[in-house]
Amino acid sequence: MPKKDLQCLTIVGLGLLGGSLAMAMRRFKPTVRVVGFAHRLQTKSRAERMHLADLVTSDLSEAVGQAQLVVLATPICTFPVLMEAMAGALRPGSVVTDVGSTKVQVHAWARRYLPDGVKFVGSHPMAGSERRGLAAARPDLFQGAGCFVTTDHKTDPAALRLVIGLWEGLGCKVTKVSPSRHDRIVAGISHVPQAVAVGLVNATSGRYIPYAGRGFKDTTRIASSDERIWTDIFITNNSNVAAGIGRVIANLESLRRSIARRDRAAIGRLLRAARLKRQPIAGP
Repeated sequence: MPKKDLQCLTIVGLGLLGGSLAMAMRRFKPTVRVVGFAHRLQTKSRAERMHLADLVTSDLSEAVGQAQLVVLATPICTFPVLMEAMAGALRPGSVVTDVGSTKVQVHAWARRYLPDGVKFVGSHPMAGSERRGLAAARPDLFQGAGCFVTTDHKTDPAALRLVIGLWEGLGCKVTKVSPSRHDRIVAGISHVPQAVAVGLVNATSGRYIPYAGRGFKDTTRIASSDERIWTDIFITNNSNVAAGIGRVIANLESLRRSIARRDRAAIGRLLRAARLKRQPIAGP
């Protein structure tokens, strides 16, 4: 059973999210021992120069061996390999969580690869960026951000409290959901928008891009994100994303037909519906 107070945290992967988590722990929870795992020597050296953690290592067993809580902060499709590789080094009663953008597949991997006595709770802080790597990390990344915490029928209550406490202590607003509900929600508000941004950029002539103004830049900013990360996300949430793209295509087709007919009333209805639906998140 996990202890109530977090004493030792291991972060596997020191990119944008993992590096920001280490920085945030240093600032907001300085009494917690932080261990960082970096596979690449360049990242390890940089993290050591930044004093990002109490220990930075390229030895996964060393990284997780004393951890009370382990956070996976690498691309999603590396999770099964990492879970299997660290399984023998995890101490009984420890907790594993992650920062991945999909959850049904991740929970399935945890059930398959993590040993008995090690608890898993899914996490997804909604604090990503089109920027990447440790150079983009910052300690306030999670302040005010939403964070999904995902549970299933096997979730340990003490492990859940430990994970929720981690994110709330760093300034996140936590919402607890099932893995399947999480994947449906984020498909609509994150994954499909990413696909739409990619589609818009790819449909636009490269000759026109230099003339783009703020509207195009704002709409397509996330298309600059790391394609390796997003390939993993699309693959592990494929059914929800594919269905969402289908709904976007249907809405665009309705708008296309209205524009082709010069149907002012129909165009206006579609534009107004979108404006009103977006109002809850509209800025000043």
